[in-house]
Amino acid sequence: MMAEEYQRKDSKKNMIHFIFLLFETYCQAVRRNFMSDQALALPARLSKTTLITVSIDICRMTSIIREIDDEIKTVLFIDGFYSLCTQYIEPLGGEIVKYMGDSCLATFPADKSVEAIESVSQLRSAFQNYCESMSVQATDIQAGLHVDEAFVGEFGPLRQRDISAKSSGIAIQLMSGSGITISEQLYRKLPSANRNSWRKTGGRVTYDMQ
Repeated sequence: MMAEEYQRKDSKKNMIHFIFLLFETYCQAVRRNFMSDQALALPARLSKTTLITVSIDICRMTSIIREIDDEIKTVLFIDGFYSLCTQYIEPLGGEIVKYMGDSCLATFPADKSVEAIESVSQLRSAFQNYCESMSVQATDIQAGLHVDEAFVGEFGPLRQRDISAKSSGIAIQLMSGSGITISEQLYRKLPSANRNSWRKTGGRVTYDMQ
């Protein structure tokens, strides 16, 4: 008797589950049709453009934290790194999008490939001296640069300046241990005279500064 009752309940549950899945499938179909019938428009505060995305990160930061062994000095070290990024990126036409821990995300106009690379190269040299001034064993930065379309503007309720693009993810993926790596797309934007210092590497075509 109980077995039959459980069987009826299971059957009822299965039927409810089936109806739910059927309804969910129907809703998805309606949403797809709605989206295809109506073109989505960006709000005025967001726009789509082509730009160079630059991702910069401090190498061996965990070791540096252990070496400094002081919370306030570590914060000051990071603060100084942020200042260096601004000092070398903005004068050559770049824009700091945001700082995240020991890394920086910046952008340059698509036609400033030489300036973007030059700014990171200068930053890399200055960072060596900065480490010495902070009594930290000299280390390197790693940077990835890529050019592609991106959505830029003021995001969210706080209208935070930001970018939304797969190019920022690609720039981060390009970083490989230390030094500067650029994508093939950015390499092809360089004038011929500025290509000699780059070496083609990897299965996915990237270029490292020699």
